[in-house]
Amino acid sequence: MLKYSTYQSIHNESAMQDEQADGRSLVPNRRSYISMHRLLVAVVVLWISFAGLLTVFAGPSDLHASGEKLIVLPGDTLWEIAKTHKPEQIDTRIYIEGIIRINGLDSSEIRAGEVLQLPEF
Repeated sequence: MLKYSTYQSIHNESAMQDEQADGRSLVPNRRSYISMHRLLVAVVVLWISFAGLLTVFAGPSDLHASGEKLIVLPGDTLWEIAKTHKPEQIDTRIYIEGIIRINGLDSSEIRAGEVLQLPEF
């Protein structure tokens, strides 16, 4: 007995093998590969950006407290202290951040009489 009686029935059955019940194709097309590629590129770019941000906001990794301490005098600011005591190759803002971290300060405000530990890079 013949399984297929017309060309149409053969065509429909072979087409059904490549489609799911909801009509979507089981065989990925070029558009889905491009979409997956773009998604992968976006994830990699976001990952690298996130790692870069963590590195920037983590601050200097080789920050250590030196043995040098400083007593804050009236009128002193962290900017003046940093400009006076920082190494030449270190940016003043990074040195100020180091002073804040080592001394556990909540902000950049300092008061006369405070003893500050200076960072060593």
